[in-house]
Amino acid sequence: MHGKQWVERRSVGSNSTLSWDIARHYFTRQQFPAVVVADNPEVLYSVVRKQWQKVIRQVQRERSSTLDVPRIYELSTQIARMQSLHMGVKSAAESPRVPLDLRFADVNSLLASPPTCRTLYITVRLHADIVEKITSQMPAGGLIVMY
Repeated sequence: MHGKQWVERRSVGSNSTLSWDIARHYFTRQQFPAVVVADNPEVLYSVVRKQWQKVIRQVQRERSSTLDVPRIYELSTQIARMQSLHMGVKSAAESPRVPLDLRFADVNSLLASPPTCRTLYITVRLHADIVEKITSQMPAGGLIVMY
């Protein structure tokens, strides 16, 4: 690790799903690139993307229900940012033209090329040594979210 990272342990309750929790959590950190470690990144990407659309609709509903002009402007800017966010399964080497804001990957691809993201979501059980290798390129102050 390049410095101290923060570790947040989360669990998914009975009224929620992993995909919903990731989408809602990333909503608060969307200004930073993030990576999600998953056993099956393609499937998780698909369901998180659907949940992300629900989060966008919630913000749109909030915008439509307010009369406060500065708040409308703030929410409109936020919605535009959320809609332009790029999610995917490809690595930076596979899609150099369009950097991904939220990338989904399996453990092996991250061991081969550790991410430089500010937020790392770990949705699989990993040994501490593997977590250390995957997080080796994260900057100080990064957040590791473990499910």
